[in-house]
Amino acid sequence: MSQHGLTLLELLIAVLISAMTMAFVVPLTTTFLKKQESERITDELYHLCIFARAEAAYLKKPLTLCGSSTGHFCDHNWAQGALLFIDNNRNHVFDEGELPLKYSAFNLSPSILKWKGFGGKTLNIEAFGIPFASNGSFTYCSADKDRLFSKQVIVSRSGRARHSHDNNGDGIDEAIDGGDINCD
Repeated sequence: MSQHGLTLLELLIAVLISAMTMAFVVPLTTTFLKKQESERITDELYHLCIFARAEAAYLKKPLTLCGSSTGHFCDHNWAQGALLFIDNNRNHVFDEGELPLKYSAFNLSPSILKWKGFGGKTLNIEAFGIPFASNGSFTYCSADKDRLFSKQVIVSRSGRARHSHDNNGDGIDEAIDGGDINCD
């Protein structure tokens, strides 16, 4: 009668090989996931800004883009989501009777997404597609604030949106002012 199985030495070698493989795979996967999240969020915001500008001009109505946890009100929580709505009274608050156009859920916690603009806590687009005194930038930062994954979507005074770029070749995007993107 023969017995089949592993010796203790064979088992230890298999565990050691598995551990070494995981030691290489986990950091690569983490880096890949952080890069994917930063690109997904900034691409979504970029397209949302383009859509908002075009929709305001098409509808000939003022629109507001605000941070929203649920899509039912503006709570300026950009990390949870963004709500675009027709802002008939231009008060930058999603009031009863105003029409929501689009809600994008981001669910970024613990990563950071913030808006900094001249118009306050919201991006306000006039009926002709230009953000009236509301240009600025969205800043995305990963939870660990690793500068390699910090990105911005910049909205100009004419309402055009663009992604931040690595202008000096160091692998890190520069902020709207040309310096480092501030994640603090």
